[in-house]
Amino acid sequence: MNNNETRFINFGKYIQSSRELRKWSIKDLSNKSGLSQWSLKRIEQGNLKRIKLSHIIQLASAFKVKFTEIIKALDL
Repeated sequence: MNNNETRFINFGKYIQSSRELRKWSIKDLSNKSGLSQWSLKRIEQGNLKRIKLSHIIQLASAFKVKFTEIIKALDL
């Protein structure tokens, strides 16, 4: 497993735990972020080759956290 794969898996775990902490379903997060449920499932599973900056911004907005907090989860 390479560094990017590890980053995306850890990022997915962060997003999933943030969602579950709020007791939100995937559908809830989809509604709040504007991202599709399919995209969110892929993100949470770490099944990514890359992630769009716009998606990170949408997730930060949905969780009402600073963009930099989400970026920290990517361990860049």
